Amino acid sequence: MRKLLFAVLAFFAVNAGAAIVGPIPNNLTNGTTIDAVPVMANYNWIMNQVNANGAPLASPTFTGTVTGGAGGFVGALTGNVAGNASTATTAGTVTTAAQPSITSVGTLTGLTMGGNVGLGANHLSYGGTAAGLSFDSSNNATLSGTLGVNTSVGGTGLTITSTAPSTATYLSLKTLTNPVGAGSYLIRAQQSDNSDLFYVKGDGSLTASAISGTTGSFSTGLAVTGTTSSTSFADSGGHLIISSTAPAIASGFGTSPSCTVCNNTAAFRITIGSGGTASYGAITMPTAPHGWSCGAVDISNYQSMDTIAVGNSTTNVLLANYQRSSTTGAVPWNAGDLISVHCTAY
Repeated sequence: MRKLLFAVLAFFAVNAGAAIVGPIPNNLTNGTTIDAVPVMANYNWIMNQVNANGAPLASPTFTGTVTGGAGGFVGALTGNVAGNASTATTAGTVTTAAQPSITSVGTLTGLTMGGNVGLGANHLSYGGTAAGLSFDSSNNATLSGTLGVNTSVGGTGLTITSTAPSTATYLSLKTLTNPVGAGSYLIRAQQSDNSDLFYVKGDGSLTASAISGTTGSFSTGLAVTGTTSSTSFADSGGHLIISSTAPAIASGFGTSPSCTVCNNTAAFRITIGSGGTASYGAITMPTAPHGWSCGAVDISNYQSMDTIAVGNSTTNVLLANYQRSSTTGAVPWNAGDLISVHCTAY
C-alpha cells in the first residue's frame, strides 16, 4: 500500500509538474497490516496537495469524455467539441467562412455588414410577419405590407410597378397627423445639390418651378385658382404659342422709338420715335415654329390710322401704317403715337 501511495504521488508530481509540500501525515511500513483510515488520510492529503499546488499539463491529450467542473475550461480547446456553450460569458470568433450548422443567431442589437446579403427566396420582414421586402434574380424589389422605415434607393431610382387592376391605388401616402401643417412636405423631389424639382405641401399646393427642359400633360385638365407663371406656352405637340421672351425693336418706328411695355409676345406696346417720316417698323421676336401672326392698332389715332402686319418670319415681324382715307400706300406715324401689338406663334 505504501508503494502504491508513493507511486500515485510520483505520478502527479512528474506529470502535473506538481510542487508537493511537506511529508505525508501517516508513515506506513511494508509487510504490516494497517487500518484503512490512515491510508485514506494519506490519499486525501496527496489529492489536496495536487489540487492546491499542481501545475497544469502543457499539452494534454484525451481519448475519452472530459467533463469540466464548476470552474470550467480555461484556455484554447483544439479539436471537435460537442455540446452547448451555456455560459453567458462565452466569447470568441468563428473563423471558418462557411458555417452550415448555424441557422439562427437569435435577436441582435445591431449588425454591421462588410459585404452583400444574399436573401435567396426569403424576405426582409418587420415584426415577424410575412410582409416585407424581397428581391428576384434581376434585383427587382417587391414590397408587401407596409414599409415603415426610411428608404434610400440608388442606381436609376425607385420604380413602383403594380400588377393590380386599374382601379387599385398604386402609391398611397398617408400622414400620421391630421391636419397636416401647411408648410410640411408630403412629396418632395430634389436634385443632388438639394435644389427642388417639385414638391407637394400639406395644404395641397404643387410647386414645380425648378423643372426646366421637360414637358408634362394632364389628361383630365388642370384647374388653377391662383396665378400661373411660365416661360412659355405651347400646344400638345410642344409648339410655341406665347413666349415670355421680350420682343425688341429691330429697325424703323422713327428716331429713338421705345418698347414701353414688352413683357411677352402676347401683348406689348411701342412708342413711335421722332422725325415724323417712319411708316414701317421691324420687331425681333423669339423663334417660332413657323412664324408669327400679329395684329396692331394705333391707339393714339385709331380713327384715322391702320397699323397692320405686312410680313413675318420665325424671328421677325414687319409693321406698316396706313391712312384709312388714302390709297397712296403707307403713311408716316405721328411722333409719339402708341402702337399696341399682340402676336401668337404658329
